[in-house]
Amino acid sequence: MQVHEIPQCNPDDTMSLRDTVVKEVHHRIKNHLQGVAGLLRQRADEHPEIRSIMDTAITQMQALASIHGLQGNPAGNGVNLCDMVTSIASAVGDLTNAQIVPSIMADSAMPAQISVSEAVAIALILNELITNAIKHSPVRKDSRKIIRIGVTSARKAAQIRVFNLGKLPIGFNFERSKETGNGLSMVHSLLPQEGAILRIMATHGGVETVMDLSPPIVVLQ
Repeated sequence: MQVHEIPQCNPDDTMSLRDTVVKEVHHRIKNHLQGVAGLLRQRADEHPEIRSIMDTAITQMQALASIHGLQGNPAGNGVNLCDMVTSIASAVGDLTNAQIVPSIMADSAMPAQISVSEAVAIALILNELITNAIKHSPVRKDSRKIIRIGVTSARKAAQIRVFNLGKLPIGFNFERSKETGNGLSMVHSLLPQEGAILRIMATHGGVETVMDLSPPIVVLQ
């Protein structure tokens, strides 16, 4: 009787196949989410009376799509924070016609990476903070709103600053969820208990939101 040996799998080939499948899944999810966002935008154009509500859903959908797009790129154990901020800010700016001025200072060798398990929460928080800043900014003479985003990114920690002209409501207190509105209430509930500190304060004639990120939100590569 002839005995056939079962070929042994090469571990490197197995990992390569796994990585390829994972990337393809993320790519397809990103495309599907972008497709849904496109349909929502079309409906919003057809029904201006629900535009503001639809825009919220659209930007959230685009933030999720951005995360899946970044997770589909070759990377380590996390999602590049600078890429995340840039992608979300660009999507929100395109939808709202706002001018978003970024300032990114990152360690080019070891930029901050956000834990995959917390990437969606951080993306939705960023999306809401940027959208909220635009919503409460005054319109300039050119009919556009402007906000500024600063990112400092290093291997073990990162800081994101969002600034817009305007004022905080009387009695506002983010920590106690007072006068925050639905959007910031969602941010409060999404904020991880460890590795993330968020402050919203009046400063320099406007409002500045500062989010400090550290391990376990920031992961080491």
